[in-house]
Parts: sequence; C-alpha cells; structure tokens
Amino acid sequence: MNQYSPAALRLPREVLSEIFTLSAPSFDLQALDSLYPSSWDLETSNLDPMYTPWTLGQICRYWRDVSISEQRLWTTVVTFIAESDIPDDHSEWLLKEWLKRSGNHALDIVFYAPSALWDTSRDQGIQAILRTLAQHSLRWKSARIAVDETLIGALSSVLKRLPILENVRLDLLRDPDDLLYNTRPPCNFFQFAPKLLHITFSGPLSIMRFPWSQLQSFSGPPACLTMHCVLGRCPKLKTYDVTGGYSMAPVEMTLRHLHLRNIFACWTPGLFEFLELPALEVLSLHSIDPRSFPVLTSFFQRSRCSLSRLDLSNLALEGVNPNATKEFIASFPTLGSLAISMFGVTSHNTEVLLSSLIIQETLTSSNIPLPKLETLSLVYERYEHEDIRDDQRAQYPDLGPMDLQRTITVLRSRLYLSPDHRRVAKPLDAVSISTNFPITQEEHSYLDDMHLDGMTITTKIIPPFTPDF
Repeated sequence: MNQYSPAALRLPREVLSEIFTLSAPSFDLQALDSLYPSSWDLETSNLDPMYTPWTLGQICRYWRDVSISEQRLWTTVVTFIAESDIPDDHSEWLLKEWLKRSGNHALDIVFYAPSALWDTSRDQGIQAILRTLAQHSLRWKSARIAVDETLIGALSSVLKRLPILENVRLDLLRDPDDLLYNTRPPCNFFQFAPKLLHITFSGPLSIMRFPWSQLQSFSGPPACLTMHCVLGRCPKLKTYDVTGGYSMAPVEMTLRHLHLRNIFACWTPGLFEFLELPALEVLSLHSIDPRSFPVLTSFFQRSRCSLSRLDLSNLALEGVNPNATKEFIASFPTLGSLAISMFGVTSHNTEVLLSSLIIQETLTSSNIPLPKLETLSLVYERYEHEDIRDDQRAQYPDLGPMDLQRTITVLRSRLYLSPDHRRVAKPLDAVSISTNFPITQEEHSYLDDMHLDGMTITTKIIPPFTPDF
C-alpha cells in the first residue's frame, strides 16, 4: 500500500470515512420488498469477511481504525445463509463484531436462510444467529426476514423490545410435508411495536399477531380470511398490496371508516363486489378481464371515491363490451393518470377501448370521458405470427395487424380541445407508448407534431411477446 498510493494514507479521517461510506455495498431495501426472497441479491453478507466493509480493515492499521470508528458502515446488517452453509461459532462472532461496530445507530436487518431439510446442526446455527440479532432489537428500524417457519421462535425475545421498528417484511418458508404448519400457537413478537406502520407478510395469519390498529400499509396473500382480517382490523390502512389472484367469498364489507388510498392486486372479483372504499385514490390491477368492468363500475359508483391514478396491467381484450367499457371509463371524473398494458392486441380488438377515450366534438361538456386526465401510458403487446404454429392459429383469433392510427386519434382529440371542452377538461400533457412492433414513419410524424404543440410523448420498443401453449 505504501509503495503504490501513499497519498491514501495521508487523507484526513473525515475524507476517508466519507470515501468508505460511498464505497460500501448499498442495498435498495425497498426494492427487496417487491421480490421473492429467492430473488434477493445478497451476495454480500456480514458473515463473509471477504466483503466490504470487512476488507477495508485489512489494508493497514490506519484504515482499520477509520473503518471501525465509522459506525455508519455497519448499520445495514445483511445475513445470507445458503442451503449448504452451516453457521458456526466464527459466524456468530462475525455478526456480534458487526453489531458492536454499529454503535448505537438504528439498524436495518436483512436475513435470509432458505430451508434445508433434516439438517439439525444448520438449524441450530440459524437459531443462534437469530437470537444474536434479537439481542439488538431495541435498535431495529426495519427488518426483512425470510426463514423456515419452525425457526421463527428464536426471535421470541424481541417481544416488547421494538421501540423504533417501522417496517417489517416476514417470509415464513416451510417444508410442504410439514403437517404441523398452520397449527402452531400464534407468535406475537411484532404485536407490540409502537412505530410499526408497514408490514409485508407471506404465510398464514393464524400463526402471527400484528398491531393491526396502527398499520398504514400491508402486503400479503389474497386468501379470503386474510383479506377480511386486514380490511376489517386496520382503520388506518392506506395501502393494501394483494400479492396473488384468488377469489374471495361474497361477504359484504362497507368500510367507510377505512382510509385505504392504494390497492395493488391481481384481479380478485370478490374483493370489489361487496366493498366500499370512499378514500381510495390509487388502484393497480393485474390480469383483469374487461368482462369484469361492470363489477368495478358498480364498486366505484358505491364508493364515490376520487380516484387519481388507475393502472391496468396484462389486460385481456377478448369479450370487450362497448357500453360496459364506456360506462367504466365514465366512472373516473377525477382520474389524472391512466396506465393500460394490453396483450394480444390488434387494430380491431383495441378499437372499443380506445374509442371510449376519444373526446368527440359532438360531446357535451358533461359527457367528456376522463376530463381531468393529464398523463396516459399505453403498452401494446402483439402476438408474433412466426412464433405460433399454423395448427394453433385458431386458438388465437385476435391475431392480426396492429397500428397506432386509433391511438393517434385519441391523443389528438385530447390535445386539441374545443373552447367549450377546455372549460371542463384538461389537455393531455404526457404520453408514454410502448410497443413490441415497429412504429411507422407516418405515425412518428403525427407524434412529433403533437410533441411540438406541447404534448410530451415518449415511445419505446419492448421485446416480442409469445403466448404460452
């Protein structure tokens, strides 16, 4: 070190500390919440002395002193125990040393130990690591834990010792042959956490207890019992993320006290058929069938909510009813942002949906669709002919050409408003168009003209879409 870069040894401690902080591995903790634990990129682990910031202390004594004294380097505790790893005394020592170097700072905990069958020594090592983490629960600010359900008891000591915990992600992994799963006594470790507002949970609610009355966001499985437990117990809930698509039993739920503002869900008809949410502002639905538009229309008419953003992803276009579609679009007089992702598109089967967005000159001011709409995102995914065998073409009657002529008509009608329409409607401000087919030069010309007239337009070519056979 002295031979190649002696200047680094003379850097002031404050400068070196800042360099160390910037060079340390950074984890997008919020991004982890949208991924299954098996997709977590946890190559860096505090149990591996070959990764930063451990390696910073291996250069020289000066660097070691600076890295140890810079407690910010040690506040994100990432522990990954692979299926083939067996934690030992050295692993536990490394974790204790890491926690010691973090001082009294608040901690972000990330722990992932995928299940490995019939390995008692590994399970004992994992429990020892969890108990060590639990000893510092007074400093937990966030916790993302994925562990076998049979080992979660090692965290029992955190009970009533979570004063600053704000965010929990808990994935209970299990052996599918475990006949005792879902029959064990419930765990109340996280029930007494006064600042806990956000929970992501994977597992049956019957084995966990949470502080429902204070939660502002919850993400979890869409089982009927789960939905009723969450919506019925959380008066302060603002965001509900349903991470799957199962039907719900038809039990009427009028929750006018619920301040639910955001729902992210796969299409679950029963969730909306008997529900009223007057505070709802953002709705994101995946894999919706347009034949269910009447159910959603009825839901919005009952709720009388002021929806500001609607995202419909993976929208199928078979069986689109013109009248039901127009009535559905008319349900959003306050909508400011609309995003629609469609697959299997052709110029024919997108006609009904796109026509419902056009502002006709003959329309009266009171009948303008989506008068507050300012941003529009459209994703078109067309089946590729060459990817479908001749004997399978009959299964996909919507195969055909796709162009943007009707889309351009929609955009022009919402940009060049008549004076009467401008009194009640806003011109479309920003548009995003993504296609898996090329946009023609003529279509680009029309889009460029509207861009010059004040509409922000972005286009993107996405990879081809091939249906599963």
